[in-house]
Amino acid sequence: MRYALTALLTAAGTGLALLGGAGAADAAPATTPATARPTVQQQIDGILAKDPAAVQTGKSSVSWDKGAVTLRLAGTAGEDACGSDRFCLWQDIDFGGRMVSWKGTSALCGAGRVINLPEYGFNDTASSWVNNSDYIVDVWDDIDKGGNRLWTMYPGSSSSVAPDGDSSSSLNCYS
Repeated sequence: MRYALTALLTAAGTGLALLGGAGAADAAPATTPATARPTVQQQIDGILAKDPAAVQTGKSSVSWDKGAVTLRLAGTAGEDACGSDRFCLWQDIDFGGRMVSWKGTSALCGAGRVINLPEYGFNDTASSWVNNSDYIVDVWDDIDKGGNRLWTMYPGSSSSVAPDGDSSSSLNCYS
């Protein structure tokens, strides 16, 4: 659609330039498509190359800690993509784009562990979220619970637009 609109605008500009007495060579050049994004598999390969603890667990997913943490790179739109007992962050508003999820367990949330989002390729990226776990999750703007607390995800809650979205760098969960 964007390319059709670009072609239409270029043609209209050429026509106006010709009506104004300019030659076709004086008309604005057509734009070229943006550089292609890496495929899902290329993105997965990049994650696996950087992190030996990561394991490809599906056509579009990578997991850590035996599935306790999962990053889905495609096909995750919608609140329902966040499974039971998990808390999830999405790259885009309205639960779109890449999604990373954690299984809320006492081992993760009862031990005072801090989850640093850069470890999962999700630094300054979260734009929507769901908490289907039994744990409260605080989201912070710096790694290691640093800086300001941006928002709190209570059990059973969600937001299609995260406050201070694209600023989160760490989180912690607790009872």
